[in-house]
Amino acid sequence: MLGAFYDLCQKNRSLRAWELEPNDNISFPIGTILTVQQYYERLDLFDLFKQFKERGIDINSLCVITEDSRTGCDDDPTISNIEEAFSWLENTSESSSQPVIYISDHVIWTMGNATFQFSDGNLSANTIDGWLNSTQYQDLTMILNGNRSALAGPDLKDSSREIFCSMRSTQSFDDDLFNITRGLKDPSADTNFDGEVSYHEAFQKEYDNLAFENQDPISYFG
Repeated sequence: MLGAFYDLCQKNRSLRAWELEPNDNISFPIGTILTVQQYYERLDLFDLFKQFKERGIDINSLCVITEDSRTGCDDDPTISNIEEAFSWLENTSESSSQPVIYISDHVIWTMGNATFQFSDGNLSANTIDGWLNSTQYQDLTMILNGNRSALAGPDLKDSSREIFCSMRSTQSFDDDLFNITRGLKDPSADTNFDGEVSYHEAFQKEYDNLAFENQDPISYFG
């Protein structure tokens, strides 16, 4: 359902197995993505996986859920597939895991609640929060792109999670300029000089990149 990276466990058979080989220089599995998005290209998966490989990060599988089952995707973003994806995460993640979840273009406000709208129905942010509460992990990063993406931040925040939203809950942009991959690829984002750009550092870099674009990324911790 959401976009993700970092250290998850082996993919089980609850989701269709599909290995994506973008070129001969990248051999899977090198990254775990649990992602739901309307525009697959917005998260530059190939570049992101290349970054993983260059960092020597050992990540085991790939799951992409997106509209029209675009190339490299496991299935369409229906409620049942979203539930299966979270079930997969719950069943495979361990206490040492550091999953990254990415969701693009699905956050709305309805009936007084932050809601994720999928092709055949809605899931409240509180429902997804409950699924995450039943999942083991060391820490979790969630990246929300799309219009009014920060709507879901307050309902999903937790002491073991970092929630990065591409814009505030009152903002809508036809072209979301926030690009976490760009931040991850920028060496100048490594502000603690440890030789690696963290998601936190990448978010801060994107925040700075958009300082003059009237788009305000926002983060939630704890």
